[in-house]
Amino acid sequence: MQIVARVCGSFDEADRADAQTYREITPDRRVELALYLFDSRYASADWPQRMERVAKLVKRCRQPNIPSTIQPEK
Repeated sequence: MQIVARVCGSFDEADRADAQTYREITPDRRVELALYLFDSRYASADWPQRMERVAKLVKRCRQPNIPSTIQPEK
């Protein structure tokens, strides 16, 4: 992993630079960084070699009596 240091003139400039950097990160790179952080924390033999994947699907009923838009009280 390449470490980059940036020098900014103010806190606002640093916040804008951080936001720009986060916008430019691709989804694949985000996953790579998350796995790097996970591995650096849980790399001992006590933990499984990969993260467990769990998904839960929930079917919701549509309630016909609820209006699609809420009108303000007059």
